Amino acid sequence: LLTSIQGHNILNYSSSIAPNGDYLIYGLYRYTASPPNFAKIAITRIKPDGTLLWMKNYEFGSRSWGRMIATSDNGALAKTANIIFKVDSLGLFQWYKAFSPLGSLRAPIETDSGYVFPRYYIGGIDRGSAFSLNFNGDVSWSTQSFFNFFPNYGIKRKNGNVLMPATNPLNGNTAVFLELDYKNGNIVNHEEFQASSLNGIIPNNVSETSKGNVLFAGVDNRGILQQMTIGKLNNNLNTNSCTNTNLPPPNDPYSISPAVNPSASISNNTDIAIINYSFLINLPSLSSGFAECTYTRPRGVLDLGKDTSLCIGQSLILGTHSTSFDSYLWSNGSTNKTIGLNQ
Repeated sequence: LLTSIQGHNILNYSSSIAPNGDYLIYGLYRYTASPPNFAKIAITRIKPDGTLLWMKNYEFGSRSWGRMIATSDNGALAKTANIIFKVDSLGLFQWYKAFSPLGSLRAPIETDSGYVFPRYYIGGIDRGSAFSLNFNGDVSWSTQSFFNFFPNYGIKRKNGNVLMPATNPLNGNTAVFLELDYKNGNIVNHEEFQASSLNGIIPNNVSETSKGNVLFAGVDNRGILQQMTIGKLNNNLNTNSCTNTNLPPPNDPYSISPAVNPSASISNNTDIAIINYSFLINLPSLSSGFAECTYTRPRGVLDLGKDTSLCIGQSLILGTHSTSFDSYLWSNGSTNKTIGLNQ
């Protein structure tokens, strides 16, 4: 599907996919024809087949850059300037609130009790922290200490907590992984790479396996040629190259607090339309001249031993657990590696 939104003159800040599959685009909408220099924060909602559902402009008296996520109720949560606002699936306000000082925010993470916001560069100081809002937009908690690193973003772990990969510029740009209790913001795990060969890695992509292992990918920007590092951490965020720092960070004098809410309005944008394009995809032919690597896995030796006579009450085990054949089948239908005999 290739879709063009005619009249959609928007500077995209972020995008997200709703649980029902709709595509949400957040940014600054500009329309310079009439009225002149018209610009407002806007959210556009598109169905999976490319159909335009709606586009709404939001007026807060601010056009500041921000981020947005689709929420579990098929709505959206977004930030502009010092304002955080929540809309439903139709783009209508559920709430909007101002906070001070907000700092620079990463994309929020929805938890079982609300939304956690990683933030950095608060009050002109290069540090990081986090805070949480409940589903009504009220502050649940705010970390009372600075982190000695910049959180890049975060994910919700299977245990409900929030995991934030980060970079510590004060310690050779080491890679950091921080897990916070989503209910109160307490630090559950804090691990930082202590291997010089891994310094400079910026972990930008993190996911969690069904067993709780954390997979990450990071770019190393130190050299002329950039390289990517991929790693795997266990449930406690440990690898052989990690040590727990447990360093107490300095106090955070910029804990978040509510501010006076601004006036706000919503308007439907009717200046846009969807145009679908037809296109062709050419599949390139693949070369078959690449070298192929094969190997034979050692299977072991299945030795039944010499012929043996058994007396009443005696037994014998045939086969061995040390073999690794793909399958086994004995005369009685057993598929185990070994079989017991008593006659």
